Amino acid sequence: MSPQDTHDTPAASAMDGCPIEILGLIFTLACVDDGYTGRALSLVSKHIRGVSRKYAFQSIALYGSHQLSAFAALLERVDPQHGRVRNLYLADRRRVWMEYKPGQDKTSWIRARVTEDFHITDPAREYSSDAILSIFRRTAPTLRTLTLLLFDRYDEMALSMPFPALQELTIYGSLLNHHGNAEIPQCGALQRLHIVQDFSLRKSVPRAVSIVAPSLTHLRISRLVSSGLGSGDIVHGLERMLQQPEDAASTVFPPSLKHIFIQMSQQEVFDCDGKVQLKDLAMRDAGKRVTLLKPHLWNPADSFTGRDTDVEYYMSIKVQWERRNAGLEGIWDVKQSDILASYEYCAEENRP
Repeated sequence: MSPQDTHDTPAASAMDGCPIEILGLIFTLACVDDGYTGRALSLVSKHIRGVSRKYAFQSIALYGSHQLSAFAALLERVDPQHGRVRNLYLADRRRVWMEYKPGQDKTSWIRARVTEDFHITDPAREYSSDAILSIFRRTAPTLRTLTLLLFDRYDEMALSMPFPALQELTIYGSLLNHHGNAEIPQCGALQRLHIVQDFSLRKSVPRAVSIVAPSLTHLRISRLVSSGLGSGDIVHGLERMLQQPEDAASTVFPPSLKHIFIQMSQQEVFDCDGKVQLKDLAMRDAGKRVTLLKPHLWNPADSFTGRDTDVEYYMSIKVQWERRNAGLEGIWDVKQSDILASYEYCAEENRP
């Protein structure tokens, strides 16, 4: 069916007669995916296209240099009131590197993807940093959720500007590091932070968390490798939090934290020091804030070779981002079966 044909359908006629206020509420609730719904609404009718225009960019997913550059240019052209972005998923690798197609054979997809080396031969790759910064400048005032996955620009990008409305952030641990002498800007509204370990978590991570999110209530650290530079610092920060000092400001992590979820990588499950320390912390936390999750099956090389476990992990991050946009708990929905250790509980000691 062509866009012209949709103008005369019963569905289009029914929506055209709906009050604008009701349509606005419907579009607010509907446009929480990767942008598909907003694009589809523009094809319903001229009236619906006009009414839905301000919601079309409400939730957007971008992949790779070409999409980043195109969207940055688009934001420069559109009326600011029609270019408000609330939920943004941004990856600097193309979608073919990040997701399977429905029904696609995974083994052949991975073999072809690695052979063709899409992201390295991308001719626009060198311009992605400028495009990302341009997008941030236009969207920072209205962003509520941000998932930022930088595989190729991790050493060049940082949180270079404040996001005053940002409530939830998923980011690589390396992007929380200080670049040069620049301080990480504060995001005063940020309440939920998900840190995914990429190469290593440096010793500045607990301090960086407190700087960027002083009012944080939920923290999740995924794929933690205990041999990483910052894992010991994380344990130290959690220990200080458990000690409940009289001066709450002296706590390494924000004293506002209510829930902390730690998930180690599968390869670390047999690392006695890291596992035992975190398990002990979780089981001693009478405040029931620290939860050690069962490890995720992962190998650091997967980020570059594209094995099944890694691709499926990033696909799940995208799904959970959309769930959060729709008002669900997403990655914060932790079931008892996901828990390795929590206050006075250890799954290994409760096996039948």
